[in-house]
Amino acid sequence: MKSLTIVIDNQGNPELEIKKVSLIQNPISILADLKSNESYTFKIDQKFPVPTYDLAQSGINFNRNYPIVTFSDLELIHNNESIAAKSFWQTSLFMWICIVLAVFRIGYFALTMIKDMNKETKFYFSTLFV
Repeated sequence: MKSLTIVIDNQGNPELEIKKVSLIQNPISILADLKSNESYTFKIDQKFPVPTYDLAQSGINFNRNYPIVTFSDLELIHNNESIAAKSFWQTSLFMWICIVLAVFRIGYFALTMIKDMNKETKFYFSTLFV
């Protein structure tokens, strides 16, 4: 007798209750909210990270028969064509420049506040002892 072992990484979610297991030769199913008469592009790349979902908490009714979408006009897109050039405002260099400038500005204001506090305490002590 042949056996099949399925390991589910539930990641600390509530325990799953599996009532039925069906094996069919449909390796991929996508459930998405798509509008009719719209065209969509699905990008498939093995370098994309595998997402983790909490399907029990999603509120999806898996007993319902959803419409089936068919794919047509599949084409290979090379990496150099699919990556659009980012503007300078979208780069990590711009983000780090902003962070460094913000740290310097906050540091400057903090130092001026400390200097002002030292002046006020000297003035306060000098008026007490006069």
